[in-house]
Amino acid sequence: MKWYLISVTLLIAIVIYIYLSSHNREQWNIGFKELFSSVLFVLAPILVVNEIKRFRKAAQDN
Repeated sequence: MKWYLISVTLLIAIVIYIYLSSHNREQWNIGFKELFSSVLFVLAPILVVNEIKRFRKAAQDN
């Protein structure tokens, strides 16, 4: 499940990157640093929510 979310997030980030770069052909200011930070910005809350759910499930089992 975690790898599925990572791959979907990377795919969405790459599509957004291509879309923005095609509309700003004279400005290639996005770069991989901004792309990586946007991926982390999207991916971090998803991973945190998954860990919280896993922690709650483990707490209920005990």
